[in-house]
Amino acid sequence: MRPVFERHIFPTFDELTATGHEILDKEKAYLFISNHRDIVLDSYILNYFLFIEGFKSAEVAIGDNLLKDGWIKDLVRLNKCFIVKRNLDNAEMLAASKKLSAYIHHTIHQRKESVWIAQRAGRAKDGNDETNRGLINMLGMSSSNGLVTHFKQLNIVPVSISYEFDPCDARKTKELYVESQGIEYSKSEKEDVESMQIGIVEPKGKGHVHFGNPIDVELDSISGDDRKEVISALVQNIDYQIQKNYRLWPSNLIANEIFGFQTEKGDRFENDKEIFVSRMNKMLNGIDGDTSELQRIFLAMYQQPLINKAKHG
Repeated sequence: MRPVFERHIFPTFDELTATGHEILDKEKAYLFISNHRDIVLDSYILNYFLFIEGFKSAEVAIGDNLLKDGWIKDLVRLNKCFIVKRNLDNAEMLAASKKLSAYIHHTIHQRKESVWIAQRAGRAKDGNDETNRGLINMLGMSSSNGLVTHFKQLNIVPVSISYEFDPCDARKTKELYVESQGIEYSKSEKEDVESMQIGIVEPKGKGHVHFGNPIDVELDSISGDDRKEVISALVQNIDYQIQKNYRLWPSNLIANEIFGFQTEKGDRFENDKEIFVSRMNKMLNGIDGDTSELQRIFLAMYQQPLINKAKHG
């Protein structure tokens, strides 16, 4: 995994860093729950830094809808992936969710192997990193000794992953634009595969991953074992840590300024602003639609992490 990452992925970043891992215990297994920006890179970056910092890499959840090409199956083998079934009917989904919940708990609590899963099923195309309650509900389905105890045994660690430039930002903009027109967006058969390729090979500027604090004490503060209360507390804490620990880049500040808001470092980024606007125009060129609305959606994608981070002081 490391040779592939350093040969093919690392060179597409100007800089790639990690923080927060120093507070984690190398003898423990964790459930890493991160925001989801890129189909392949999010888990690869996390596992790369775990490996070079002396931790065991995590098993990775990947949807079976993505296993369409041979090279993807090779990546799956390299990155210790396990398959999550998609597009099931209600009865099948319930059974699959219970099985997945039991597998994740057994992997962490019994086998002492870490697991990575995204905070939501799809990428946050609008830049708004929020945890899906259904995901947390699924994780608790295999509880047999109280929900709080069950979640504590998972050693949940929220993880924030950020990219200065999202290689798939134009594709995400197009999808959001089509949906904003009241039209159901229909993916081409190869669209996810193409997005995975673009995410790997195209430049991303700087990137950063921050490992948050294990959610433990917060669970102790919950009185009783009310399912709604426990899940709400977990969702709130995961969102808080992911959004607060998200590293902002000039691209986020510039998007905010273009919308008319001031930032502390505003006048330092004139050169960055020219690069950002030029890149935006290039990326959006060729997408059919109202230019100003396409630009608004594109900019909002970069502004949203700043809005989320500001909520937490």
